[in-house]
Amino acid sequence: MEKKEISNYSELTLRIEYLKLEKIKQEEELKVTFKEFVNTLDPILMMKQSLHKLAEDKEVQVDLTRVGVSIGVNYIINKILYKSNNIKGFLSSVLVNLLSTALTIENISKIINVVTNFIHPTVDEQKEEEQKENA
Repeated sequence: MEKKEISNYSELTLRIEYLKLEKIKQEEELKVTFKEFVNTLDPILMMKQSLHKLAEDKEVQVDLTRVGVSIGVNYIINKILYKSNNIKGFLSSVLVNLLSTALTIENISKIINVVTNFIHPTVDEQKEEEQKENA
């Protein structure tokens, strides 16, 4: 409504009602804006957003994969070699652990490809399997 001079009681009540509605509208907008502001300061949300950005980074993905493969290989080696708790078994596990870490770091892309192909066969391999089944 435009600002104009109020000359009678009915105009005054209309103006008051208009201002009350305007106040309610502005309060709702302020609440929404404040909630958005508070959400941007939420530490959990900030961590989630940071982790999503890190997860999209290719270098981080490769590093995490290397760490995961290394931990997995070390776990398997320890399970196999720690059946005997003697010095010879311990020294051999340390030696194999060092060798496996060196091999996995150098050949991580090959290892990932082998595991990926094992889990998700390529289209060509699937076609070959279907042809064998149909023959």
